[in-house]
Amino acid sequence: MSNCAVLVNQVWLEAVMYTAYGDESADENKQRVFAIAGLFGSQTDWADFTEKWNSRTNGVIFHANDCDSDQGDFKSRPHAENKKLYADLANLIANSNLIGLGVSINTKDFNEILAKPYNEHPYYVCFFSVVIWLTKRAHACIPRDKIEFIFDRNPEIEFSAGQLYDRIIRTGPPDFVNLMQDKVSFASSKTTGIQAADLVTRETMKHLDNDIGPVKRNVRGAAKALLASGRIKFEQFTRERCLQAAKDGAVKGYMRADYEEWLRANGLHDSVSNNLRYGQWRRSQELRQS
Repeated sequence: MSNCAVLVNQVWLEAVMYTAYGDESADENKQRVFAIAGLFGSQTDWADFTEKWNSRTNGVIFHANDCDSDQGDFKSRPHAENKKLYADLANLIANSNLIGLGVSINTKDFNEILAKPYNEHPYYVCFFSVVIWLTKRAHACIPRDKIEFIFDRNPEIEFSAGQLYDRIIRTGPPDFVNLMQDKVSFASSKTTGIQAADLVTRETMKHLDNDIGPVKRNVRGAAKALLASGRIKFEQFTRERCLQAAKDGAVKGYMRADYEEWLRANGLHDSVSNNLRYGQWRRSQELRQS
């Protein structure tokens, strides 16, 4: 377990900063699966892990998709060597003190059941789930301290991620959100934590895609290693879970038709940031009418 969960015969005399690194992934055509995953640990956890990771990669910046499919910087390397590196790094994560959660969504069923009627967005669901779950881990830690969230630098989603993070702080349970740093941060793939989160995110995505994709495949070796650790968990929004969410009334989004009408009226296109703007506008209208 991570340092934060060790409770027996320990006396803590100093504050501990916790850090969670996150990344996102989708299938090659961005039509079947969307996923976000995060890895959480203390400064000591990350320092120990980073040393071992850098020793195994020999300073090469790891990209899970490129290494797994012999592309990019891994194109000129032997296939067996790439597979060995991927497996070794997955085992390194599994054998570390890091805690992680990967959330994946069956895009087709999610869009049919939740997105169109309720204007939910897969990015919202995955991001919220990962941030809240990891913040709860920080809440359970001894000693309890702030958690900093650092996601992969992606200009297309940074603004939206910032807005989503701010919404969690404003509306989430006070006992948890008080432990979150004021703002979400971003880092490049040169950062070890981002590289490790990239691998977990890809395994989260592939775990669901191999089940619902055009070709059914067995559980990947890397996923087996991560899940067997007991500290890395995968959550899947399958068709059954989407139907249950709709049945339980857990969805709090606005009707899709109303959102599309708002887009047309304002000359805007559908995007995560505009979806957030629409939600803010709807809440302001409701407050005026209350």
